[in-house]
Amino acid sequence: MIVTNADLLRDRPAIVDLHQQFLTSNSREKRFEWLYCLNPCGPPKVWIAHEEKSGEIVGTAAAFPRRLRIGSKKEIGWVLGDFCISDAYRSLGPALQLQRTCLEQVGLGTDSIWYDFPSRKMLAVYKRLKISSTQKMIRFVKPLRVNRRVRSFVKVDMLQKGLSFLGNVALNLTAKKVHVRQGLDFLPYKEECGDEFTALSEKMTGTIGNCLERSAVYLNWRYHSNPLYSCEFITARDNGLLKGYIVFSDMDGDARIFDIFGSDEEDVMLGLICQVMDRIRERGHESLTVSMVEGHHCIPFFVSCGFSPRDADPVIIQNPGCGANGTRKDYEPANLLLMQGDRDA
Repeated sequence: MIVTNADLLRDRPAIVDLHQQFLTSNSREKRFEWLYCLNPCGPPKVWIAHEEKSGEIVGTAAAFPRRLRIGSKKEIGWVLGDFCISDAYRSLGPALQLQRTCLEQVGLGTDSIWYDFPSRKMLAVYKRLKISSTQKMIRFVKPLRVNRRVRSFVKVDMLQKGLSFLGNVALNLTAKKVHVRQGLDFLPYKEECGDEFTALSEKMTGTIGNCLERSAVYLNWRYHSNPLYSCEFITARDNGLLKGYIVFSDMDGDARIFDIFGSDEEDVMLGLICQVMDRIRERGHESLTVSMVEGHHCIPFFVSCGFSPRDADPVIIQNPGCGANGTRKDYEPANLLLMQGDRDA
């Protein structure tokens, strides 16, 4: 097996087909065009593993650029994704060879930060490369209705309806009550993001911790142009001035929050969360989920609204320029604030 840099024009059909077979059923031309060709942060670095004699592509790995805010500085970082190996090459050796090439080149000549959300199987590859998980992505869940749970242990229809009604009333009574100051409004936002979103990202630089830059161009690409899922925005405005926003989706019965960003003022953050909870509850969903890296500054806001941790997945954050511990003077891995929307499709 030989690992080389991919030619995205020549290798595109083979990559899409390989991903369709061994990575995700969502692998289509539209996904490739959006993720690999239209990224406003620039083109990805992509590697392919191919069989030496036949030239058949049997594996891929990619690093997608992201603009980061590290303290008061702007930097380019990378999120690793689309690691894929054909079933015929699923032994640890080929995976190690492919991932080692990726990691050697992603920070080549730089001290670029990279991060990954590895699967359990991928952790074995990282372990052999002497790279350990540095953080956890915690999934929090907020129960909104009890109908499904009641149906699981009560079989009589009338009794189901009565218990569900009482349970839902109890959940509503215990819901967080937020005092909203005069002039603070929460409204659905259905247009493309404009300059005010970029201005908010600039304003928050260095105040909430290290995170991805959320320019209007990036948000429009990430959420409005995404071919895989449809997202909704709710904004918080103080006398018309944008103070924050939240991004969520309820596709296919799966209600989740992808991002929340803005002022750390309690009524802004809690108001945005409660707005989504109310909408999702009205649509008949049983629960609402949000995933955040441990230590995220918004976790207390979600906990106070009744979200509870359910499970966690590993996150690896590294800075190749500073050795295996991934630290440097102006950067600590624990302070890179990641949410569900910071993953790649």
